[in-house]
Parts: sequence; C-alpha cells; structure tokens
Amino acid sequence: MEIKTHLLPPITLSCTLILLLSTSTLCDQGSNTNNQDYHGPTSSHEAHTQTSTFQPQEQPKNPAEHPDVCLSPDSAPTASANPSAELQSLIKVSTEKTKTAMELVKKKRAKPTLPPMVAANLKVCEDSYDDALDNLAKATKAMDAQDMPTLNVMLSAALTNYDTCEIGFVEMPGISPMADEDETLSQLMKNSLEVYQLMKG
Repeated sequence: MEIKTHLLPPITLSCTLILLLSTSTLCDQGSNTNNQDYHGPTSSHEAHTQTSTFQPQEQPKNPAEHPDVCLSPDSAPTASANPSAELQSLIKVSTEKTKTAMELVKKKRAKPTLPPMVAANLKVCEDSYDDALDNLAKATKAMDAQDMPTLNVMLSAALTNYDTCEIGFVEMPGISPMADEDETLSQLMKNSLEVYQLMKG
C-alpha cells in the first residue's frame, strides 16, 4: 500500500497538555456503540445494498480545529515551549491506545456468531494496528536520531493505518465496531503531525 505523507502547514498548537490528559481514556462519556455486537451482512451482496454511516477521514482545512475527540473544538490553544517532549508523549499515548484497540479487536473476532465479512474486516483492523505499532516505534527511533523526514513519514503511515481499519466497513450497514477507537487514534496522529510542524519550524 502506498503511504501518503500528510504535510500540514505550520500552525499554532493548542492545549496539548489538556490533550494528553484527555486522551488517557477513550472518551468514556462518548458513544458506546462499539461496546455492542456488530450485526453486519453475511454476504458481499448484502453489503453493497446498504451504506455505512462511517465516512473516510478527510484532511481538515485547519488542523487546529480538530483536537482530540474528547476536547471541545472551541478550546483555545497556545504554542508549546517543548514540542519535542509533547510529541514523545503523544506517540506514547498513541502506542498504548493502539495496544488497547488491538486487544479489543481480538476479543470481537473471537465471538463465534460473528458474520464472516465482519470477521474479515476486523482481521484487517488487527493487522492495521500491528502495522501502526511498528510505525510508531520507528517514529520514536526517528525522533531520537533527529531524522525529521522519516518521523513525518512514520506518523503519516500510522494515520493511514487507522483509516485502513475503517475502509472495510464503509459499504456495510451500521457503524464500524472500531469507529470510536479509530477516530481517537486518527485525531492523535493529526495532533502529532501538528506538533511535528512546530518542531520542524
């Protein structure tokens, strides 16, 4: 799969410390849809006759307007005095949340009554999370080596990994069983790319 590098314009980052506190949980106050069993079609024909409520991620016009999903878009950010430390923290949080998502998707795949198409898509999610963990590890090494181009590529690749999990559910009815996790992880990567721009500038 071709990895698209997400290049964001220099921006003013906001409330990153609040972001890190907010992302310590997966939005407990948010939607509980992914805690329910996913009842999808058992054939590709059924899948193509209905449309999912999930829409593929789009690059925001202004990344500062899209903080972590647990934060209000109206939060007023201030620039960080230490973007490198904040990026390290974001990568650490992202790694832990990806591991949590990996465990959750394994539990969902283990259900014997799971429709075959859903099981296949969840396997894609599991593989995508595994790839994301690898990319996050490489991003950490790139930071240690001050290899900024590689850092950008690895963060962008991780963002692509989370989007990949959702692609298989686009043409299926209902909401993706991993939608909440993927939305949180994608927003973390977008914020990471914002901080990368601060480091680079």
